[in-house]
Amino acid sequence: MANFLEGINVSGEYISTIEDKSFTILRCQYRDTPDFNGQGTTERKLILKVRISNGQELDYYPNKTSQKVLAHLFGFDMDGWIGKKATWGIIENMVLGDKKKILFVILPDKKK
Repeated sequence: MANFLEGINVSGEYISTIEDKSFTILRCQYRDTPDFNGQGTTERKLILKVRISNGQELDYYPNKTSQKVLAHLFGFDMDGWIGKKATWGIIENMVLGDKKKILFVILPDKKK
């Protein structure tokens, strides 16, 4: 059976509706994707296939800050990220004139 959610991206709007904001990394890859500058160019982006807490498998495009947090947590060899669990935080930010919920990977609280 084909997975309807194939290629569906994680969004801050969707994750904000889920209590458990953790995810497990299933696959890491770089892919050339259209750059939305209107010039027809492409941009190489990191795409993580993740399983979220409700069992859905979705694509996650981590921003540079979240990529640095993941490298801090799991090392620079992305093969070592497979099977690792992390958690998202959500902030509201203006994006192209609209207020959007933005995902970021959080560092675990070391005091616990």
